Amino acid sequence: MRTIRFLAPLALSLSLALTGCSGAVEGDDLNIESGEGSLTAAEVAATKAQIRAIALPNIERLDNLPQVRAQLDPLVQKLATHFGRKPASEKIKLVKGAWREIWTDQPYPMMWFRQMDYKQIYQVVSDTGYYWNLGDDNLIGFIGTTGALRGKFVPNGTKIELEFTRTGFRFGRLAKGQDLVKLATDIEQGRTSVISIPGGGKAPNGPIGIKGSLETVYVDGDMRIDIGNQYDFTDASGKVLTPGVANRLFVLNRVTVPAK
Repeated sequence: MRTIRFLAPLALSLSLALTGCSGAVEGDDLNIESGEGSLTAAEVAATKAQIRAIALPNIERLDNLPQVRAQLDPLVQKLATHFGRKPASEKIKLVKGAWREIWTDQPYPMMWFRQMDYKQIYQVVSDTGYYWNLGDDNLIGFIGTTGALRGKFVPNGTKIELEFTRTGFRFGRLAKGQDLVKLATDIEQGRTSVISIPGGGKAPNGPIGIKGSLETVYVDGDMRIDIGNQYDFTDASGKVLTPGVANRLFVLNRVTVPAK
């Protein structure tokens, strides 16, 4: 399932799930052990509706991220407490499939020749240890492309440890009604090709090789909430080339096709 300050433009738009914001609720700090199952079904539905009512009108705004995060944090706390802290290996059966990002407090840097569509950012997660981030972009204002970023992951306690392994793009935007799981599977298995970005996208000039962790603090059949962290990327001497960040919030809705 807007994440990480990568230098490669295509990766910048699609590094979903790994960044940071100080002063907000962290997965490690959530008190979610003792309250598992604390909400009724009606209370869960009402809390999710509140989250969507805050997130969706702000999906494209970058000028009010701290304010929106402050509104969302107490609601996230409620759902996380209700959900309880579970092993990542157990959560993957609920996380697998296609998701649409509806809000994050990670702003994506833009290039003058390329703009991403914040309303069209998706993630497809496989239960075999990989995921693809997919999203619509415009080059020089009118050439539609689809950005693609692959990551691999392994469960580690309540979190997953992940690493970005491949990035590229396709000409043409995601199509209305397009099966997102099929698209990601076809890219993974080589039936659909993506064009590599210039330079190959390796860190520190791109996302490939960047590592981090992600905790899903709530997930059900139609909503997922993650807290993500990116680790420092260093050279052999230990010099930090790409600074790590922590505690970004990601709110996602379950989908099967793009929301167009």
